[in-house]
Amino acid sequence: MKTEKKSRANSIGDLRKDQSSRKRCLIVEDDDDLRELLVDAMSGANYQSLGVAGVGEFQEIASAQPWDIAIIDVNLPDGSGYAVARALRQFKETRIIILTGRSALADRLESHAAGGDVHIVKPAHLAELLAVAKTLLARRDENSAADSGWLLENRTSSLRAPSGQKAKLTPREFAVLELLMGNPGLLVATKKLVEAASDHGDDLTSDALRMLLSRLRQRVLKVTGETLPVETIVGRGLIYRPSSG
Repeated sequence: MKTEKKSRANSIGDLRKDQSSRKRCLIVEDDDDLRELLVDAMSGANYQSLGVAGVGEFQEIASAQPWDIAIIDVNLPDGSGYAVARALRQFKETRIIILTGRSALADRLESHAAGGDVHIVKPAHLAELLAVAKTLLARRDENSAADSGWLLENRTSSLRAPSGQKAKLTPREFAVLELLMGNPGLLVATKKLVEAASDHGDDLTSDALRMLLSRLRQRVLKVTGETLPVETIVGRGLIYRPSSG
């Protein structure tokens, strides 16, 4: 048991050190096999994932961490998953999936009252969980961008400024901004941005990324009359810093 706790402590330490832009996922599930399956599935979908077995472990190593998505069982050996959901509501960016065997309307209502965004009844398909998590985070990030006045429009492949003016984007520019605007206020490493841009053509270098961003800044300013709120941290990466209004 001590070894298992030490392993989880190391895992949370690894999450703190990880400076990548990957979304963070918490799994609260007392069934060891299911918890491991969920952690593996979310990790395979490029989430930083941590699994804990109950309320106690959550309070010990995960309660003070900002999570992007949490998948929470209700019936835990040392308390209710609803208590975990309510605790996570202090982080307004966290999206919560309640995963439980309870299917009655009263249970669904209780899940929402506790702060759950979605109530999914076991057994659930992994594909459904992954799709729900992706949708919840996409809506969160879209709302965050819209609140700042800047918005990426998929349909027109453009960036809309607070003024309402739009600047057309190349696929590479769109990919870079999508990654940045999906992580407002967070440093996104140059390596991650290069990888995102390279998915839309030949491999990109860090120097080419700098040129791409320079041209993008100039075009956005010329077309919209507003300065793109992206800060360069030399040698590390970029940060999207939208105005809070």
